[in-house]
Formats: sequence, structure tokens, C-alpha cells
Amino acid sequence: MTDREKALAYFRHREAQIPMPGARAMYQEAIKALEQHEVIWCKDCKYHSHDAGYGHDWCNRTSGVFRVKPDDFCSFAVRKDTE
Repeated sequence: MTDREKALAYFRHREAQIPMPGARAMYQEAIKALEQHEVIWCKDCKYHSHDAGYGHDWCNRTSGVFRVKPDDFCSFAVRKDTE
């Protein structure tokens, strides 16, 4: 299963469990975006860094003020091996 398939399966599962139309619409938007774009996890993003002193992962795109988990992802991700 690819990263995209894993993310789609997660969001489709969550969307099916949400009874509120507004919240369900947010999951539907995420599903639509995932169907059109590549998923890049934070751990594979050039903006990701790990602070060994604190034991936390950070997004450097936000000047290091946004704490992330390695398996998070966002629309600003850029794969480490590309520019």
C-alpha cells in the first residue's frame, strides 16, 4: 500500500464515522486533495528537523514554531531530495 493509499484509507474511514455534515465536508476536501496530489510525510520533507535536545520534531517552514510528528503531512511539503 502506497503512502497515498494509506492516507486515503485513513480519511475515508474517518469520514464515514463523522455524523456532522460540516466535519464530513472537511474530510471530503482532504480526500479530494489526496486524490490529486502526492503525499509527502513530514519525515521526508526538506522542512522537517528533529531537535535531539527536546526530543521533538519541527517544521522549519514556520521558523521552527510548529511542532509536527514524522507521519504528519501538509500542503507545503517538499521532498528532501528535490528543490
